[in-house]
Amino acid sequence: VELKHGRIAMAAVVGYIVQEFVRWPGYIAPGIGLKFADVPNGVAAFQSIPFLGWVQIIAFIGWLETILKQEEGAEPGTFGTGYFTEYGRVGALEGDKKAEKLTKELQNGRLAMLAIMELLTHDFAKPAGESVLTLHHF
Repeated sequence: VELKHGRIAMAAVVGYIVQEFVRWPGYIAPGIGLKFADVPNGVAAFQSIPFLGWVQIIAFIGWLETILKQEEGAEPGTFGTGYFTEYGRVGALEGDKKAEKLTKELQNGRLAMLAIMELLTHDFAKPAGESVLTLHHF
């Protein structure tokens, strides 16, 4: 579970920072005229996503939870998807090299869990309209 949460946290940190710079073109909800650019960054975005958008998000997460199951008897984090290595092959890592990479992934996941909590804390504590990248604490 820790490895799975770490992977989610790593994606969340990247997504949290990327949204400061990049926006999809077009509409997130064409029926109500809501553009991607109109959705605020961070926690404030939760209030602007329409109900059917939340239904889609929850359905997607549920679908992922049903297909990405831990393999019985396998090491933690083995969901049957293989590993993409520096050689471009799936499942090419073995032995000490694989253990080292998995340890690094676990450590990076732990750091990402702390990072996303700090980003969320900063989002709640920052003045309205201020970017998450503003260095006012220094």
